[in-house]
Amino acid sequence: MLTSQHLSSLVTTEIARIRDTALVARLRELLVQPYPVERDWDYGHPGEHHTCWTVLEHPPSNTGIAYCPQGFGPADPWGLVHLSGEYMSIGMDSAWSPTLESAMRDSMAWMVPILIIIRFLELSAYDRQLGSDPVLVWCGFVPVRRPAATTVGELRRQEHHCCRVAGRPQGDEEELA
Repeated sequence: MLTSQHLSSLVTTEIARIRDTALVARLRELLVQPYPVERDWDYGHPGEHHTCWTVLEHPPSNTGIAYCPQGFGPADPWGLVHLSGEYMSIGMDSAWSPTLESAMRDSMAWMVPILIIIRFLELSAYDRQLGSDPVLVWCGFVPVRRPAATTVGELRRQEHHCCRVAGRPQGDEEELA
């Protein structure tokens, strides 16, 4: 039978495998003493449930990371779960990962809002002949996983992007401020 001490040891082992020091720091910031939560298993018989051990809490998003060797474990025992409310089941397979690191990278706790500002680009000779000016169409906060992109091309290769300068081709090396 799993215990809080066993889970703490497992978390320590998982953290020791992570090379990203910023990720480790953020994990340590949000870790809690592991505690069990009975969660419904939506893919089993009615009323079937499993014990999942919450090891990390991110209260602003009402989410956390839990360990559960049943359900999607042992292949994917680390899952993103709700801390309270109506969605307290184990959830879908896409929310479960093979490692604590991969679960953390997929979590709301790791997403950071960054202000994306596109520097006004020099107009091409053709644009100058027309007398047109670059127009910043969009600028705002977008969730981008760390490390933050430094060019539009890097940003496009990530999941979240929304950058456009009117009248300009979207080159991959335009710098983000």
